[in-house]
Amino acid sequence: MLSEKTKALVGVIVAGWLVVLMGLIAFNATRAEAAITGDLESSIEQVEEMDLHGTSLAPLDIWGENISAVMPVCPGVTEDNIAQLGVDPALFAFENGAIPEHSNYMLVLPTQGQPIAEKYFRKDIDLCGQLQSAQPINPAALVTFIKDPNDTWLMVG
Repeated sequence: MLSEKTKALVGVIVAGWLVVLMGLIAFNATRAEAAITGDLESSIEQVEEMDLHGTSLAPLDIWGENISAVMPVCPGVTEDNIAQLGVDPALFAFENGAIPEHSNYMLVLPTQGQPIAEKYFRKDIDLCGQLQSAQPINPAALVTFIKDPNDTWLMVG
């Protein structure tokens, strides 16, 4: 049997833990959604720092949990093509109405908020060289990149 003082002490400890747990739950429920952070270029730089010439990355690991898909946007895609996706063409730089040969983009589609278009020069990161057609990529899928002899990172799958 516990003495009255011990019972009171155990009650205070349990009540304290309940207050802490309720506070953590309330904090988590009221905090703002995490913003999309990160970018492919800095992820590739981290791989290069490890002196690797190939890697597989999941979009969720790059841009966070609040994305529904990513999609490469390749040279030749027109302003009209972008508008048909329901994305503002102003996110992209066009030459003669199309994405120029030297550029490609990763279109990041968040679960909430506006899409983000990250521009890459194809001499550094080529999202389109190995692709037959650009399709949305599941954020949990692993995407493989290899570094070619010209120091260009190619998305190969």
